[in-house]
Amino acid sequence: MSIAWNETIHTDSKRKKVKVVGQPVESFSNIVGIDRKAKQACSIGGQVPASLQRLFLELPRDEDKELIADFIIDSYHEKNIAVKTKCTYISNLVYLSRHLGHKKSFKDMTSQDVIEGNLHSLKRPIEADPDQKWINTHNQRAMVISKFFRWLAYPELKSEERVQKPIPQAIKGIKT
Repeated sequence: MSIAWNETIHTDSKRKKVKVVGQPVESFSNIVGIDRKAKQACSIGGQVPASLQRLFLELPRDEDKELIADFIIDSYHEKNIAVKTKCTYISNLVYLSRHLGHKKSFKDMTSQDVIEGNLHSLKRPIEADPDQKWINTHNQRAMVISKFFRWLAYPELKSEERVQKPIPQAIKGIKT
């Protein structure tokens, strides 16, 4: 059972509020293997903050949680990524799914969803953002999304080999 922030828990006939801010997530999935992978992804090489672990819980599909966990674990083993990098991966991929209303799994996303929907939504007019700060956000998300979808298309290859393969359909046309 995963516990959200200040969720009411019913035990026997008693009701009590539990404050979970700052505490790690107890469970990411009812499926033991996926739960184990998600916990490993959040702890390998350093613990991901509880707030980002809860962001991970926002994904409605266990398949998507498992994909992100596998991506993080593979990235850690291949490049020894830092905790901040894991946090960036989790947040940007959850934001992508959130932008689509969590209606599509990562495997079903198209370039229209990823680029025209999510990345183009970050663009701000010069009047609203005179320093054009949206560009850094766009480029960071584009980089994470590109790495993830290349990994998703060619999980058995190393990152250097993936860039030599054809661009996956979901990120065709991505620009930084």
